Amino acid sequence: MFLAFIEQELLPYIAANYKLTSQRGLIGFSAGGSFTLYTLQTKPQLFNAYFVFSPAAWYDDMTVTKQFDTFLKTNVNSIKQPTFLYITVGGAEHSLMLAAYNNLVTSLAKHPNSWLKWGNTININADHNQTPALSVDKALLNYTEFLGSQTNTSFN
Repeated sequence: MFLAFIEQELLPYIAANYKLTSQRGLIGFSAGGSFTLYTLQTKPQLFNAYFVFSPAAWYDDMTVTKQFDTFLKTNVNSIKQPTFLYITVGGAEHSLMLAAYNNLVTSLAKHPNSWLKWGNTININADHNQTPALSVDKALLNYTEFLGSQTNTSFN
């Protein structure tokens, strides 16, 4: 329901009332990070940047990481535009969070996609609640590099 609201109501409202560029990003932290991964999997064309900070991808026996791996393996053609993904976690987070993060990064490395560029960071000694503040600058710097590498794509 929330994703449908974003797609069908929020984004059209913003586009109708504000001057925008073609750049759209979604940022999520913890459960919001899992939602951001879900959005990438189900509506990859909705945004061109996905920032995932300490996703709660560990719950239900790593269901989120398993679904993400399946998506990368079987839906390679669903991403049809230059898309950026950045994932972070705190180095002092619970071992389940670190395991989920490692599973996500392993899946990205195992199933490359020419349209999906990604970056990742472990914020050393950071706990769960510190991760977003420590991640924003790194994520935006990597995204800026991504945009600069898109020589054949017009971003206006």
